[in-house]
Amino acid sequence: MRSGCRPWRNRLELTLGASLLLVFVAMIFILASRLVQRAIDVNWTSVTNLMATYQLELWIAVGVFLAVMDAAGAFVNVSDGGHLENLGLCELLRRRCRRIIVVDATVAFACLAAAIRYARIDLGIEIAIDLDALRLRGDVSTRHWALGDVDYGRGERGQLIFLKSSLTGDEVEAILEYKRESPTFPQESSSNQFFSEAQFEAYRALGEHIARGILDSGELQWA
Repeated sequence: MRSGCRPWRNRLELTLGASLLLVFVAMIFILASRLVQRAIDVNWTSVTNLMATYQLELWIAVGVFLAVMDAAGAFVNVSDGGHLENLGLCELLRRRCRRIIVVDATVAFACLAAAIRYARIDLGIEIAIDLDALRLRGDVSTRHWALGDVDYGRGERGQLIFLKSSLTGDEVEAILEYKRESPTFPQESSSNQFFSEAQFEAYRALGEHIARGILDSGELQWA
């Protein structure tokens, strides 16, 4: 495994060793910056306790990076799971749930495709689902949901209820009006977390519309 430096004028090619070094340097820099910032704001008699606190934070960060933290330890790392797949589907499949509800607010179906691929490779679980009615035809799709079949193997099966943030054209006027004002709705970027009243109501109303639609369709058999 090779590690080293290259002149800045050349294209940067990071090896695994260099990448790990950058991660640890950034981690230490962030912790040191926070330590200094906090030390300025507190009485200097508390510096010893403060250093002990950040030493603990550093060890926790190292544990997270090395993936050695688990439920049996003193600390638990809670993650959104986006580093693997954004839907949270794989962990539910790992628990072999009989019925799984997934809501996808992304533009395409890359997240679902990734989850299906991970399920097949890592868990040996097959998912069959037809998404054709959810694909855009212009600005709208035919349906908001699709039902998939989960094959856990050995005759054990489950159901995937896949809800897609989409428009079919039969939504209430408040939703359609906001769509005219914001063409990227209902897949606007999540970088702006400050929702306006109209934006919040449009998403809420769309969620209610989708939920009522699938519940009233009679396609779900809960028994």
